[in-house]
Amino acid sequence: MRVVQKFGGSSVADAESIKRVARRIVATQEQGNDVVVIVSAMGDTTDELLDLAGEVSPNPRARELDMLLTAGERMSAALLAMAINDLGFEARSFTGSQAGVITTGTHGNAKIIDVTPGRLRDALDEGQIVLVAGFQGVSQDSKDVTTLVPVGPVNSKKFLSIVDGIEASGYTPIGEALRTAAKGLPQEGPRAIVLVSDGEDTCAPPPPCEVAKELAQDGVDLTVHTVGFKVDDAARADLSCIAEATGGTYSDANDAGQLGEALEQKVEWALQGYDVVGKPVTGANSRSATNIPLLTPGQWVDTFPAVSEDEVTSRYYRIKPPQGWTPHVTATGVVDIHSSEDDSGSTAKIVLEAVTPDGDSCESDQDFTMWVDLMNEPLIASITPDCEDEAIIKITRDDQLYYTSPMATEILVRYEPPSDISHVAEPEERGLPEAPALDGTAAETIGGPSFNSATEITAGQTYSSTIVSGEFLYFKVPATWGQQLAYRFQRNDVEGMDKHYAINFRVNLYDPLRRELGREVKTWSAPGGNESADVRGGTKEVLRATSREVNLDGSYYIAVSLWGPYDRGQVTQDFSFKVETPGETEEGPIYLTDGTPNPSETLTTTAPPSSEPTTPESTVPEKTTVPRSSLLNNKVFTWGVPIAGIVAIVAASVALRRQDGSSDAR
Repeated sequence: MRVVQKFGGSSVADAESIKRVARRIVATQEQGNDVVVIVSAMGDTTDELLDLAGEVSPNPRARELDMLLTAGERMSAALLAMAINDLGFEARSFTGSQAGVITTGTHGNAKIIDVTPGRLRDALDEGQIVLVAGFQGVSQDSKDVTTLVPVGPVNSKKFLSIVDGIEASGYTPIGEALRTAAKGLPQEGPRAIVLVSDGEDTCAPPPPCEVAKELAQDGVDLTVHTVGFKVDDAARADLSCIAEATGGTYSDANDAGQLGEALEQKVEWALQGYDVVGKPVTGANSRSATNIPLLTPGQWVDTFPAVSEDEVTSRYYRIKPPQGWTPHVTATGVVDIHSSEDDSGSTAKIVLEAVTPDGDSCESDQDFTMWVDLMNEPLIASITPDCEDEAIIKITRDDQLYYTSPMATEILVRYEPPSDISHVAEPEERGLPEAPALDGTAAETIGGPSFNSATEITAGQTYSSTIVSGEFLYFKVPATWGQQLAYRFQRNDVEGMDKHYAINFRVNLYDPLRRELGREVKTWSAPGGNESADVRGGTKEVLRATSREVNLDGSYYIAVSLWGPYDRGQVTQDFSFKVETPGETEEGPIYLTDGTPNPSETLTTTAPPSSEPTTPESTVPEKTTVPRSSLLNNKVFTWGVPIAGIVAIVAASVALRRQDGSSDAR
């Protein structure tokens, strides 16, 4: 079997990292595989080279920049070959030119037109591990070294002028396009590619579906949405396979109108989603298993596979807090609803339980959702187990709705040290604070796609933002002892819907453990109407360690969502909001560590030492993305093959939608 691995700059950032990657590559070959490795420049090498070029010359020529910037990848490939050779295995490094990557001659903006990997095949036939420097090729005409167009901030005028100059080469290198697009995206965080093709790959190898599977297997946090433009059955099968392998979606388009609609939908989906973050772990299948993993404080990720209808799946984990410490466990389950069955009578449920090793229950919680079209709302359950010593955590997936999709589950574990609260005031309910006035100059902001990437806001500042139907946007605000929370969200004008159809605007409030404290929903007829769209909420209790609901200081989360009848098209909604934390700051609990009083600002600042080993390292990446988890600074990389001109124009118009007509997308 031929395996292609790709390692980004952070993976080969230093000598130790390079040696670690070398061992992983060797292990892959020892399994009987032919191994080809694409490697990026070490760490921040490319940025450093760009900075150096700027110091040397204020306006360096594009040809010399290509010569300079391709040096970083060549250096990584050579060093990695050295490390592999020292392990007793044969490895050979190649530049993009030596690997047969043939490009156009436009420096800084080259396009792949052919791949002739004869030297790579010869090396593989000799039992060599092949290492290829990424992000480079050789001009078909001048034989100069070239770099491919980088991904970054988009200048719309420049972008469209480049698109106007694109001429179809006649090639359809889907496999290589996927690899190149994946490499051009940032090395961390959720990423998305919208791929459009009018036929099958004509440059194989590599087979495009195999490339997609390799990207997914190698832990590349990437979703590929595909569109087939007037394609036959064979091309449709390839594009569907690519989407399925990466958790994306496939659509047909038979004319320019359908193509535009499909692209807008794909880009919108790419902008939405929930980015799942945590250390990888695989729970045991039974409470009596001998391999139940130990979860130490932090955030973990397990993925429940797709199941059969009405099937219940449970997994087991252990926690072992030090004596006197209080454990908190929260499970956040996320599924790809675009792969689900359309059944309005169904539910999706997650159940979180804590039991003793003997099976006695010591706390449970559950959450469920009904069918909601095109929404990606996570399921959240949170418990505070009161088992003595060790507890077994059981998470159950009970699906009638999303069973056709995997469910990625974040498991948040926090240990709260013993505390002295004798000086803390008794619980107090003051009623809901007055909603803040939306005054002053509004600061523009965009919420994050999850709890993990929630946008931090400042209490007392008025903000403005934009949401599209189907999105969940997350914000967070710090709060401390003696305070309450109060918020106001107010919609502005809404576009894209007939006034006879209602849309719904919802605001959810969560504590630092993601426990829901309340939700407020307003419904109105678009684009106007007399209904109020002023959403107000907050906490009735004062934040105290003795309070029933509001008893933890730290970051409190607010999730904003918008939904409506999607058969009427996407809705874009502008809104303004403000969050305040009224109340005088009070003294909180005194946390005790090893019997010594230690005031603690937040629950997360203290974590007990653990002598037990954690879960063994897994091949799953520490950042995992469920389908549609593809928000990356609100930019989408679009790759069209070979009708890139049409693709780029449509995608650019969608991606720049939030920029109020500005020529520069941020």
